[in-house]
Amino acid sequence: MARCEVQVRCYSGAFYPERPQAVCLQGEWHVVEALLQRWRTPQGPGFRVRTQDMLVLDLLYNEITKIWDVVQVG
Repeated sequence: MARCEVQVRCYSGAFYPERPQAVCLQGEWHVVEALLQRWRTPQGPGFRVRTQDMLVLDLLYNEITKIWDVVQVG
């Protein structure tokens, strides 16, 4: 399971981040195909997504540091 900081493009309607749309991982953009799950931690929102190239990722946003973390789960 790899863990690293990433860049995430999100749809932001009423708040940021509302729905991830793409993830930059190791310099390569991956388009989010499906939002599988969402949750909230004390630090901020979390999302499990599946990309078009079939990566399953947990995206974790820290609202204090404004940093995204990713955990590859599949």
